[in-house]
Amino acid sequence: MLLFFRSECMPGKQPSRQECLAAGCCWNELEESLNFCHHSLPARQNYQNKTGSTQLVARLERSPFGAEPLTLSINIAALNTSHVLVQLIAEGSASDSIHESRVELDETDIKIDLTEGEAFFVELKRRTSNETLFFTGNGPLIATQGFWEWSLQFPHDALLLGSGSTSRGSLRLTSGSATLYQGLGTKANGRPFILCVTQSGKSHGVLFEAPGAIEVVARPSNLISIRSTAGAEYLNVHTFVGNSPAEVFEALTAHIGLPTLPPYWSLGLHVCRDTARNGTNEDALNFKNEATRLDFPYDSDCVDDSALGNVSYVVEGNRVDKLKTVVTELKNSKRHFLLSLYAQVSERTTAFEEGQDIFLVGTNGTYLGQHRDETVAYPDFENPNVTKWLDTHMSAMLANIQDVLPSGLILSDNWPLNEDATQGDGNETLEYVPQGLDSLSNGTVLWSASGVRRHQSVHNQYGSLFTTLAKDILEQISGPSDKRLPVLGSSNWLGGNTNGWLGEEQQADWQGLKSALLSVMEAGISGEPFSGGGPICGSSGVWSDSLCTRWSLLALTTFPLTR
Repeated sequence: MLLFFRSECMPGKQPSRQECLAAGCCWNELEESLNFCHHSLPARQNYQNKTGSTQLVARLERSPFGAEPLTLSINIAALNTSHVLVQLIAEGSASDSIHESRVELDETDIKIDLTEGEAFFVELKRRTSNETLFFTGNGPLIATQGFWEWSLQFPHDALLLGSGSTSRGSLRLTSGSATLYQGLGTKANGRPFILCVTQSGKSHGVLFEAPGAIEVVARPSNLISIRSTAGAEYLNVHTFVGNSPAEVFEALTAHIGLPTLPPYWSLGLHVCRDTARNGTNEDALNFKNEATRLDFPYDSDCVDDSALGNVSYVVEGNRVDKLKTVVTELKNSKRHFLLSLYAQVSERTTAFEEGQDIFLVGTNGTYLGQHRDETVAYPDFENPNVTKWLDTHMSAMLANIQDVLPSGLILSDNWPLNEDATQGDGNETLEYVPQGLDSLSNGTVLWSASGVRRHQSVHNQYGSLFTTLAKDILEQISGPSDKRLPVLGSSNWLGGNTNGWLGEEQQADWQGLKSALLSVMEAGISGEPFSGGGPICGSSGVWSDSLCTRWSLLALTTFPLTR
């Protein structure tokens, strides 16, 4: 039975017996199907604390990768009667990351036991029944400048759902790893939330927050390891309890916020196309005419992903005149126009010239990448000056298209995409890269680019930060906020969501259809109800009539957002 609790030591490496033992781990020469190098039970790679102290000190002088451990402190905050937060905070981390209790811990339905002495363990129990919610004694606790790992042992017979379902191919967490790092495709997407339904019928949920890429490893024993590429920062574990999943969702969304109720028409079908990046509007007009002839219902059209050109905040040439005819016809047929907007800023624009103090910075000044055949910079949406800059240039852009003012925005590629394949990934300076990724930088901004924080620390929230700012500005410009204008992003993360998530890009095959369904289901159980599974019928590959028919039936009848 102990085999099901084994945690891999030095994940992603193939250490020798000598290296394994030197790291304070166990070597297994007999069972080739298992990890040769694994943590002991209890793990030597752990922390200890003194009675009455909140400070944690590593038991060993080096992590399995040879790095010096961070000194940690533990903070426990009761945020309401059904929500308790356990924080592990690195010494020197920003003080604003520490939360304070809003109610007394004794008033909650969560009881916390701390093991003091040689090894530091935490056990959370349901106060009314003494039922264990999770226990941390079956795996290591490691925290260094680049690699954190903590393991949560859920009840063995409980049902666990969520947290990287698409890459696992199942909503249920039974085995395998998933990496949560927003990007292109389904390889590194998911939500940092696990729903647990126990044999007693009670439910609880765990939301974990950590900067950087997050890897979630599941085992048949319901031992879940959370790994992060965070620096000297933090790992937060929120626990929500309820009598049913519905009560857990209510507690979760009270913390992260619910999206704004969208207008009724946004629950319909949305059509968008990328017409060879040349900006032609003929396809949109032809589609509208054919849909009218067939009495085929749809509610909005982006006309083209490059309706105003490949450059954000600029209206190129006579594109407004070209758009005017098709947008007028769309509105006359009771359909809406959604404008595509990118976070990336072309270096040949005024927005670039006036944004030098708000862009991410690399080793040689403003960090530059490639997007839609343009050399671009990337705004830092945590910069205090970025709101004024974005307001100025979005307002100028929308003032130039008053005749074709959109009913909402589509924020494509906002994780954010970087198409420059020649840039290095910088992995040689990282202690650990999650096993689901080749690099933290492939297809996106170099992880070490910096703004208010290093990019990898804010990467997962980047799209949501942009979406929230863009929505606020669009509503100010367009009129009263009760219009609830939809702003739909390719990347969205939990916490303060006010908009919809378009969903992941999928292959045009049956596995892609399954992945689309799983991504919508996981978003739903993570408190993100207005989401889609990516474009109907997939984004790449060879599609068939039977696949597209089945995909359309599934999406139009069950997905909250269909595109």
